[in-house]
Amino acid sequence: MQEIEELDVGGSAVIRGPIKFGRIKVGGSIRIEGGGEGAELEISGSGRVSGPIKVRHLGVSGSLKIDGDLEAEAFEVSGSAKISGTVRAEKVELSGSLRAERVIANVVDVAGSLKAREVVAERVYVRKKSEVHARVVARGVVEVGKGAYVEEVVARELVVKKGGEVEDAWVENAFIESGAEVGHLRYSGDATIEPGADVDRVEKGSPPPFGGGGEKPT
Repeated sequence: MQEIEELDVGGSAVIRGPIKFGRIKVGGSIRIEGGGEGAELEISGSGRVSGPIKVRHLGVSGSLKIDGDLEAEAFEVSGSAKISGTVRAEKVELSGSLRAERVIANVVDVAGSLKAREVVAERVYVRKKSEVHARVVARGVVEVGKGAYVEEVVARELVVKKGGEVEDAWVENAFIESGAEVGHLRYSGDATIEPGADVDRVEKGSPPPFGGGGEKPT
């Protein structure tokens, strides 16, 4: 395994891995073949990683493509990132765009666009005018902000604010503000639906199935 303590890429670089690194900062372009692991990776230019990568902190203000899985403590995207495999992180903070096969985290905070087959977390916050095109499974709360959109929610608690939209929800408890939209709401505990909320179909029944796609977040 090739070891790199610190690297600052202003032009273009190709590194044949797998690599072990301290800190890599990319303002130009980089291609890492074979994946690797390290402490900090900052991409303000463009990057591509072929193979799985494990990093303590990954920040993307430019563009990044990973052909494989990503494991991180903190994953911050203000640019764009595409991950062909699974993202596992303590916290995902997104103000840009992220596309992945699956996202598993303790906290997912979206202030941009997220597309995945499934998002599994303890808590998920979808901020004003943000979009999540995925099945979101949360053992805690899913909060959908004003003008935000979420495709599907399976959660302990769901809060949909004015102008927020959820197509399908299966939860224990729900609070749907006036002006919010929910296509199909299934709940097992309590549901507060304010006057002026648009909920097409409401059912009370069994608790949501957290075991289905949910493995415990790392």
